[in-house]
Amino acid sequence: MISSKQFQLYWEDISERVLYVGLDDMAWQLPEKLFHYKKKKSLYIFHHNKLAAYYLKRDSEREAEIGFKFYKRKANINRIVRLKKCVKQEVVRHIQNINSVKLNALSDNKLKKYVIHSLELFLRALSTHYLTQPQFFEKFEKGYVSLSLKTIQTISNARLQYTRSAWTDALKSCKKVLKIYGQRLGMSLECMESFTQDEIVRGNFRRGIARRRIKTFVLYADNHYHKIYIGKTVRRFIREFEKNKKVDFVKGIVGNPGFARGKAFILKNENLDLKKLPRGMKRGMVLIIQNAWPEFARYYKSASAIVTNEGGITSHGVVVARELKIPCVVGTKFATKIFRDGDRVIVDAKRGIIRKMKRN
Repeated sequence: MISSKQFQLYWEDISERVLYVGLDDMAWQLPEKLFHYKKKKSLYIFHHNKLAAYYLKRDSEREAEIGFKFYKRKANINRIVRLKKCVKQEVVRHIQNINSVKLNALSDNKLKKYVIHSLELFLRALSTHYLTQPQFFEKFEKGYVSLSLKTIQTISNARLQYTRSAWTDALKSCKKVLKIYGQRLGMSLECMESFTQDEIVRGNFRRGIARRRIKTFVLYADNHYHKIYIGKTVRRFIREFEKNKKVDFVKGIVGNPGFARGKAFILKNENLDLKKLPRGMKRGMVLIIQNAWPEFARYYKSASAIVTNEGGITSHGVVVARELKIPCVVGTKFATKIFRDGDRVIVDAKRGIIRKMKRN
């Protein structure tokens, strides 16, 4: 069994299938090439419609060192922004092409080519997005050198306007063509997304295995060589990596300094429908969230502070908190698991600590 001690939780998401998890790991190859390093190991656990991604601690430490050297230079920041803009334009052209074609009328071979191209483009868009992942900015966050608010906004805007929309739009195109291709093969979209990219390219459709992957799986990546576990082995990984921590505080990265206290309003990714966001957020509450996406804008103006599991100083939540002049702590890893709706919490965004208030 792989030990959890060498890994740390980096992000969680919902409804991520084997196909996209494998591509997520492969997306690190562009940062590796550009920054001249190697991301050695990653591990992904999917169960109960939730995916958790764990990265090797040493890999993340190395990425902080590399990012610090690279992003100190303004020319490098401008270069990355240009790359993000280019991939966004490429995705826009691809979407226009997809929309202009009658996919149902295509031959099986031509439709498969659209599937393969869509997956390749999704990988490029995600790879370019990963050039500005939070771990590349951790040394800036710890105060070695400060990035100006203007620089942070430049990077954050490029992530939001170019590559976040690029990879999400590319993902939609993948789902669109995969659904049609799957119908021809007599398989659901869920089943198609439970194959790897290589299995789809080769036409190696083992339906029984794919159906088992729909519910639970573990993908272990060692130098981008993937091993996928299903069945009882997954439960052993869950026990090893998802040990409950009995704590009443979390620590993260200061996105905007300050101090706040109030009742917690929790937004978890599990079973979250972006079209039907939960109600109950009242002015003065502390918003505790997986990641501060633009889709959650309705909550920000009411919040006395923003706390996230994920993200770094270039994340959207930091920019929003600074604009609203409210405290912000990001990258706590598991704040949404420690606190519950209605908990009275204290946010110390000078030290990056959030804790439950003691009852009298």
